Amino acid sequence: MTLDEIFAAMRGRFKPGVADKRLSFYFSLGEGAKYTVVVDPQQVDVQQGRTTDQADCVLKTDPAMFQKMVIDGYEPGVMDFMSGKVKSNDPFLLKTFKACFRTP
Repeated sequence: MTLDEIFAAMRGRFKPGVADKRLSFYFSLGEGAKYTVVVDPQQVDVQQGRTTDQADCVLKTDPAMFQKMVIDGYEPGVMDFMSGKVKSNDPFLLKTFKACFRTP
């Protein structure tokens, strides 16, 4: 599954009512692979590129790790963050992001 397919599928997997406020997520997933996802209590907006100056949560990782997290349900551990495989300004919001979507 490509990154474009993963992000396109998020619209159909969104669970309304999970987010209690508007939250923006920016994903930098390797060379040229940038996406912004904004969720609020009722809807999701998925865009290619960086469409917000100040995202609530930023995730930097490679496409394989992102797919593992989103498709396989993998939750990065301390070693993933310490080794630099996964970088985020707010790891707890990553859990909120995951909760907003049904698993495939």
